[in-house]
Amino acid sequence: MNRAPKLSPSKRIIFSIIPALLIVGILAAAEILIRLFNPSGGNHFTNEAKFDNREWYQTNRSYLKKYFPWNAPSVPEFKSALFKKDKGHLFRIVCLGESSMFGTPYEMTATIPAIVRKELRHAFPGREFEVVNLGASAINTNVIRDFVPLLAEYSPDLVLIYTGHNEFYGPDGVGAFWPEKIFSPLIRWKYGMKDFRLVEAGESWLKNHYQEVPEGTPSNLMYQVSQGSHIALASSDAERIFDRFQDNMTAILRTLHDSRIPVIVSEVSSNLFFPPFVTDTVKDAGLLNEIPEKFKKGALEDVLTTLSPRVAAEPENAFYSYWLGRSLFALGKYDSARSYLERARDNDLLKFRAPGKINAILRDVCRQFNVPCLSADSALGAACPGGIGDSSVFWEHLHPTVLGYHIIAELFVKEILKEEIPLSLSDHSVSPSPLPFNYDSLSICWLDLAYAERSVEHLTGRWPFTNYHRTPVEMQFADSTLRSVVDQVYYRTTTWDEALYKTATYFWRYGNLRAALTSYEAELEEYPYNFYAQYLTGNLLRTMGRNTEAVTHYQISISSNSQYPYSSLDLGLLDVNDGQYQEASDHLHHALSVGVSEGNKGVTEKSWYGLAALHARMLAIDSALVEVRNALSISPNDPEALALQKALAGSR
Repeated sequence: MNRAPKLSPSKRIIFSIIPALLIVGILAAAEILIRLFNPSGGNHFTNEAKFDNREWYQTNRSYLKKYFPWNAPSVPEFKSALFKKDKGHLFRIVCLGESSMFGTPYEMTATIPAIVRKELRHAFPGREFEVVNLGASAINTNVIRDFVPLLAEYSPDLVLIYTGHNEFYGPDGVGAFWPEKIFSPLIRWKYGMKDFRLVEAGESWLKNHYQEVPEGTPSNLMYQVSQGSHIALASSDAERIFDRFQDNMTAILRTLHDSRIPVIVSEVSSNLFFPPFVTDTVKDAGLLNEIPEKFKKGALEDVLTTLSPRVAAEPENAFYSYWLGRSLFALGKYDSARSYLERARDNDLLKFRAPGKINAILRDVCRQFNVPCLSADSALGAACPGGIGDSSVFWEHLHPTVLGYHIIAELFVKEILKEEIPLSLSDHSVSPSPLPFNYDSLSICWLDLAYAERSVEHLTGRWPFTNYHRTPVEMQFADSTLRSVVDQVYYRTTTWDEALYKTATYFWRYGNLRAALTSYEAELEEYPYNFYAQYLTGNLLRTMGRNTEAVTHYQISISSNSQYPYSSLDLGLLDVNDGQYQEASDHLHHALSVGVSEGNKGVTEKSWYGLAALHARMLAIDSALVEVRNALSISPNDPEALALQKALAGSR
């Protein structure tokens, strides 16, 4: 038998490489073909959209799926935001962060980005501002670092950052694959691989065919991102997370610096009065109930006597530090109390609150790039007794109340005005004072406040919260109609816009015109070009006797959508009553034209009636009679038209 000739080492290498190259070539060809035949596919950061004859970028809400495992039970999303494709001279701000920048538990106008936008529009009334909220629950700086290079394409004039709470449990934190823990660039390589269409298609197929949630798994996002992992402050895992955070923040600020985009960063803050989720084992188990009971009864000196030696012996035990801090605070020893409460937060083994070292890293990195680093913790504490943020500025462990969000937003706004960032682009003087903190002045609608209560109830009703209760304010006094609307929007059986209109209609019907107006204003703060909301706002203002403001909203509605006839019709009728005859004629004829072309008999009839009233005012009786007869030919029993016809006939 003849043996096959033995290959040389070089040939063996070549023949082993060829199959690998063939596989790579086939995969590359498949990737190219997918992109050629489906150019609009893929996980784009934004999509292009057209609304009201304007071209927009729209955030891709599902973009964040690339940072989470294909079998994740739920994936956080961006808010749906529109910003102009043709930026022009407007001032664009991009906000980066996690759930607190996203605005949890609020949905719309009670968030940091929304309040910053409202304040700046007030400060610069002649200037157009866009504030794009790119915060999202459960993400961290691994994610922000990956997508921040994309921001330059959209030409932001300023970036605001509030981040740091999710470094442990966000994507590729303590749950990172072990090679990524050793060599962190693998994380960015993995994210890059997920941009390939083949990888995206493969993950989509797996998700559709094999995704299963293990029985007994808590179905909430907090458990999903943490898997219940306990992390000691003095551990290699914690040190690795701190190093990664510093590296990420350095890269983020360097990217923005290189793109010449100004940045303002805020330290993060949390509720020091919220008890630790998980602590080290308390050797004397009886203390777990004994200490809280003594505290409630006011036996503060007993608590100090019991805990002081234990804290000295076990400084990393969060239970001891927490109750010692609470007792010192109750005794008015605020500085000492803060020290122990901070220690309790840092040594909480379930790290949903950023340890103090996160803020130290933020300050250090900001100094390197000469970037302002604001102290949200100090600002929030200043609004609370003893200078320590409590439940008046936080819902639970870290998400601010509307007051808390307002304080942080105002902190950003003051720094923007101090640095005079928008002034170089504006010829308008700055308003002398900020808006007062009340819901109406800030356009914070009832629906957003009630939605937050519903959201917090859901969030804190599951792991890791135990025995948490917060008395609702808005929902407690709401009737079944309003409660139903809140539930509909919370469970996504109706859209936010529809729910907002429903609540505004409800308030209007029952005479609470200010609440109705705030609801419409909330919608317009989010999207000023909403012709329908502008129209409804105009109608409500006219009902309130604020005709000059009503005219402005009718005009904006018409400029946004001239084919919506009701704005022209109602503005024309208002102009008739105000003696603006030429304007009234223009608007009523336009409404008539649209009504006839669309076969809208109601608009056509009311337009004829309006023109008849106009000519009656101008003493053109014959023309008025012709027009009122046209109106009655469409609606013979219209009482207003019949009364006008009778009056005109009697005046001849």
